[in-house]
Amino acid sequence: MKRLLALLFFVANPLHAVDLTLTSPLDYQVVQRSSPGRGLLRIAGELSEDVPADAAVQVRLVNNDKPTTWTQVNSVKGRKVIASYEAPAGGWLKMEVQVVHGGKQLALGSVAHVGIGEVFVIAGQSNSANHGQEKQTTKTQRVASFDGKAWRIANDPQPGASGGGGSFVPAFADAVAAKENVPVGIIACGIGATSVREWLPKGATFPNPPTLVSRVEQLPNGQWASKGAAYEAFSPPHTPSPRDVQCQLDPPHSKSNFLVVSSRAARRMCFMVCSH
Repeated sequence: MKRLLALLFFVANPLHAVDLTLTSPLDYQVVQRSSPGRGLLRIAGELSEDVPADAAVQVRLVNNDKPTTWTQVNSVKGRKVIASYEAPAGGWLKMEVQVVHGGKQLALGSVAHVGIGEVFVIAGQSNSANHGQEKQTTKTQRVASFDGKAWRIANDPQPGASGGGGSFVPAFADAVAAKENVPVGIIACGIGATSVREWLPKGATFPNPPTLVSRVEQLPNGQWASKGAAYEAFSPPHTPSPRDVQCQLDPPHSKSNFLVVSSRAARRMCFMVCSH
């Protein structure tokens, strides 16, 4: 009798709930907007079991408990859920993803905090590397930092940088968030006591060495060259070309302590606070 009841239940409910684990975007992740009002969310996840091949993936955003309508973005590939969704700038937003078939929901996953705004990679020496005396906190709570695996609200110390103290990041990012009215993402990778020369791409040459020479090498002609280790810590995983990366002192030939690196491939602006 129990076997009969189980069989009847399966026949009546052939499409039961399936677990959906989302791996992208992450909670508190900020996605760089591609225009002042829009940005592209890249969605990835995996289902706990197979679903019909023609099942559809739908996405919606929830802002202040007000959801948008479901938008179909892709179909399921095996157990993989891979899609992209153009979203309005702003946040924090809740993102919901469902897999549907025949008008029925098979799986539902969500990310509680997603932002579409501005992303900054911050590198350099002590000023960028948590060596301030006082730890700062974000006032807007619309600033998040990435440690290579997860995002979190960007209170000091910033993950990824070398020190354990305070930084300018919360105040700087709060100002950007207030001016642009979007969340701000921070990827910090500063290393204390480094100079601009250590942050240049591998093979970039200069006449004089920095104070610490572990990240540079002397060439047979007497010139010095960067080994590229610090640069590669935050640059895209490919060999840079002049079209991809432009490095310059700001302004050229000045005694400024800032190096501006513009990466077209990653569509980002990195402010490096360094000493010569």
